[in-house]
Amino acid sequence: MLNNPNHKNYYKEEVKEEVAPVVEEAPVVEEPKVEEEPKEEMTAEFFYAMTKKEQVEELEKLGLPKKDIKKLKFEDDRVEALVEFYKD
Repeated sequence: MLNNPNHKNYYKEEVKEEVAPVVEEAPVVEEPKVEEEPKEEMTAEFFYAMTKKEQVEELEKLGLPKKDIKKLKFEDDRVEALVEFYKD
């Protein structure tokens, strides 16, 4: 029956071997190093420009206990404490 041209398997399709496409790796390009920007000087003017909330958050980041932060009711006291911390 395979000799009959009307038979479904008479015309066998060529089986093509599947070949994985060749993927070329892009050359590794090193990114230029970004120079770190110099930190702003921690001067009294810098801290005066902050809001009270920002000053308190900065003091908390530096590890000052909340009890001591509450004692610094005036902006001058908070700024003085911040300048002292950053002096070192």
